Amino acid sequence: MKLGACGAAVLTCLTAGGAMAACEPSAFATPGREARVAAVRDGRTVVLDDGRELLLSGIEPALPPSAGHLAAQPLAGLATGRMVAFVAAGKDVAPDRHGRFPVWAWVDGTGQPLQHDLVAAGAALANGLPAGASTPPDCARMLLEAEKIARQAKMGLWRGGSAIKNAESPGEIVPLVGRFAIVEGRVRSVRAAGATLYVNFGRRWIAGFAVPVSRRTMGILEAAGLRPRTWEKRRIRVRGWVELRGGPRIAVTRPEQVEVLE
Repeated sequence: MKLGACGAAVLTCLTAGGAMAACEPSAFATPGREARVAAVRDGRTVVLDDGRELLLSGIEPALPPSAGHLAAQPLAGLATGRMVAFVAAGKDVAPDRHGRFPVWAWVDGTGQPLQHDLVAAGAALANGLPAGASTPPDCARMLLEAEKIARQAKMGLWRGGSAIKNAESPGEIVPLVGRFAIVEGRVRSVRAAGATLYVNFGRRWIAGFAVPVSRRTMGILEAAGLRPRTWEKRRIRVRGWVELRGGPRIAVTRPEQVEVLE
C-alpha cells in the first residue's frame, strides 16, 4: 500500500490546519529508550538491531500479515534503518504471545509517533484500545483524529468504500470474525439481558449485528458522556474485534470505540 502524495514522512499536509492531540514520550509514566530498527516484520511490528521485537500499540494494520511484504511496506518505509525512541504502552504491559513488547514509538525525534503517521496515511486503523491503563488518553484521541483526516482525504485504505462495514448487513461482517473491524449503521433497538445491554442493528436481533455493553462498561461510557440507552434510532460507528455469538458482535469496553454520528 502506497502512502500517497504526502510521502513517508510525518504527514504535515494532512494535519496542518487542525489541532492534533499531544502524544509525547514525556506524557508516559514509563521510561523511554532508543534503538535502531533493523527490519519490519509486518504492518505494526519492528525488529530492533538487538533482536527485540516491538509491537506498535493503538493501531490495526490495513492489511493482514498474510499479505506479506505489502502489509509491511508502509511501516518499513517509515522506520527501517532509523533510530526510534520508544516507551512501553503501560506500566504492567507484558510481551504478547509472540514475544513482542507493546510500545509507542517516535522516529528520529519527530513530534508524532509512528502510529500517527501510519493512520494518517491510511495504512492503519485506530483501534481505540490502548494496551496499558497508563497510556495517555491523548494518544488514543490523536489516532482517531488522524484517522478522520485520512478518511476525508481518501488516503490509503479509505480510497475505496469498503473500509467501514454495514451494520445492517451481518453477512458482510461474519467473514471478519476474529479480526478487527469498523462497523456503522442505525440502531434498531436497545435491550437489556441480565447484566448486559445489547445495542441491536438488525431486525432479527439474535442473528443481526449487535454491540454488547456490560454493566461495568456502562459506567465507563456514561462517565465519558456516552449513554447507550439513548442510541435507539441513532447512527453509530463502532470499532473492535468481531465475535460470533448467534450473530456477529463487537464488545465495547472503551469510549474511544464508539462514535455517535447523529
